Amino acid sequence: MASGAGGCAVSRRISPWAIPGLLALAIGGAESAGCTAEEIAIAESPERARAIRIWKERVDRVLDSGLLPIIDTQSTYDGRVMEIDTIRAEMDRLGIALLAFAPKFRGAGTGSEESLALWKQHPSYFVPTTAEGTNEAWYSQDGPFMDHIEKAARNGEYFLMGEFELRHYTPPQKFKLGLAPHHDVYVPPDSPWGRRLFALSAETGLVFQIHHEPEDGLLEPVERMLRENPRAVVIWCHLAQIRFPDKQKRFGPAYVSDLLGGFDNLYFDLAMSAPGSRYQGSGFVHNTFQNPDGKILPAWRDVIERHSTRFVMGTDIGGDRWRMYAQKVSRLRRMLPQLSVETRKRVAFKNAWFLITRRRWDDDAVRGARDG
Repeated sequence: MASGAGGCAVSRRISPWAIPGLLALAIGGAESAGCTAEEIAIAESPERARAIRIWKERVDRVLDSGLLPIIDTQSTYDGRVMEIDTIRAEMDRLGIALLAFAPKFRGAGTGSEESLALWKQHPSYFVPTTAEGTNEAWYSQDGPFMDHIEKAARNGEYFLMGEFELRHYTPPQKFKLGLAPHHDVYVPPDSPWGRRLFALSAETGLVFQIHHEPEDGLLEPVERMLRENPRAVVIWCHLAQIRFPDKQKRFGPAYVSDLLGGFDNLYFDLAMSAPGSRYQGSGFVHNTFQNPDGKILPAWRDVIERHSTRFVMGTDIGGDRWRMYAQKVSRLRRMLPQLSVETRKRVAFKNAWFLITRRRWDDDAVRGARDG
């Protein structure tokens, strides 16, 4: 297989960890990235290759235990309150192969480097993930936060970016704390920092995640940014989370299927509220993906089966709810058997494996990999 006329996009990148162009392999093969398998192997740094090898060994251990591995792509890390040894023990017991923990940025010495330090301490469990945009450091669109994210993404040590809130209603836990009036966020995806984020993903090859309540009038800006930045890759968190149905009439199975058909750079995660639970801000059952008994609605199941390479799993734990980890994983485990055998493998770990490592689990790049 010859390189494309323009040469291998991978080998032209500055960072040996960031491998833009490999995402194109999922769509059109190595030719679309202008790379041969040999060029990709050369471009990968020894440090990155070692991290992937260690993670593969852990995934294989979960498979050997008889459990379907789950890669958790969306959770918040808070080392001030979380008991990491307890979380690791739960991961072992529950079959969580890898966890992408994104810290909050609270000033110098915090944020992305906390995730990196955690990974260095426990390299088989955690994925180095940049800080997330879920506090005032991001909402203000001013100050050092975006510089922090750009520096981390470009230094070649991270495999994923955290969740960035675009439109975010008051989360359920803030109602419980009486903080409801203080959280109603909208950061336009085409704002200056939003544009920097999309451009950063396109430049570095790192996937980023968004929390975006799918209001009818706020769908087009996301579509436009996806269209203008085809090499940026986005995980839209919380599929089918509808909290104010009067504002969110367009977002449903047909819309999501069309969206995935139109944008190869878009994925969704299945981190969602408990089936049947009601959002305190509206009284509406905000998990529209499942019936109260946990059964996936047929229309949504059809979308996942039709686009089975485009969904990943998340638990969305954080410093205030990390002790609910087993409960959240249990809900995911009850969901997976409702999907076809190959689809459940893709959703549980294969799709996330690709987005994190830029290798498809079934390819020979993962030499000797178990199918699961």
